[in-house]
Amino acid sequence: MLNRLASILIGLVVVALIGLVAAHEGSLLPPWEQVKANCYKPVHHDQYESRNNGERATKYLAVLKSSQSDQAGSNGNTEQRHVEFDCMVAEYTKILARFTLWLVVATTVLGVGTFVAALAAKAAADHIPVVERAYMFGGPTNIGLTADLSQARLGLTVDNPGRTPAILKRACIEFSDTAPVGKKPRYSERMESRDLDLVINSSNGLAWSDIRNKIILPIEIFSDTTGPHYCWGHFEYLDIFGQRHMSRFCALLRPKDGKFEPFGGEAWNAWT
Repeated sequence: MLNRLASILIGLVVVALIGLVAAHEGSLLPPWEQVKANCYKPVHHDQYESRNNGERATKYLAVLKSSQSDQAGSNGNTEQRHVEFDCMVAEYTKILARFTLWLVVATTVLGVGTFVAALAAKAAADHIPVVERAYMFGGPTNIGLTADLSQARLGLTVDNPGRTPAILKRACIEFSDTAPVGKKPRYSERMESRDLDLVINSSNGLAWSDIRNKIILPIEIFSDTTGPHYCWGHFEYLDIFGQRHMSRFCALLRPKDGKFEPFGGEAWNAWT
């Protein structure tokens, strides 16, 4: 999207500059033979002629003396050559000015192109962490009851389908007999927190049945409720760029059946 907008911007700038030059200059330079004919055209003494063909606003002025005698004719020829020389200098100066104007246009377009290239490079650099970072997800696993059937027990599992490893720093979980309420997760002081420092390698490219897709954390958590109840929490981890991220989870537990169901909607299962 950024590249398209930049291309449109460059096009508009080029068209505007070319239009400005065309409006200022009119048409292209005439052939040199025509320039010479315009410059060398003699006129009567003390008379001025203005050339204006309706398309160009450039005026050529020439002053020539009429020859009344041989000596006067010689002086007139000398002045004629001076006028011709001045006319040629003026015409070449006009060519140089026009070339300079087009050079300004080209330099401006080059500057705009360089600026757009810099924006594209920055966008590409900003996109690298999004593509190459770790993405961790997880939740409860191995749900069941203790040997004396007095408590529910469960473990936690995580997966990193991103392209690079992650460092898991913390796992948090809490239990409740009532379903989570609201579109914004709220965690209470009853939440259990386990500090970790585990490297979770990428599972990108592995088959879904590969056991490396799911990593069971070396922790076990207990709940005093053995019937259906809810749990929610989050994982905190670092990617290879040093950025901290959070991945939430929420589930309805059924310890007696050894099963669970995702719960809470998008807000309680969001990730950053």
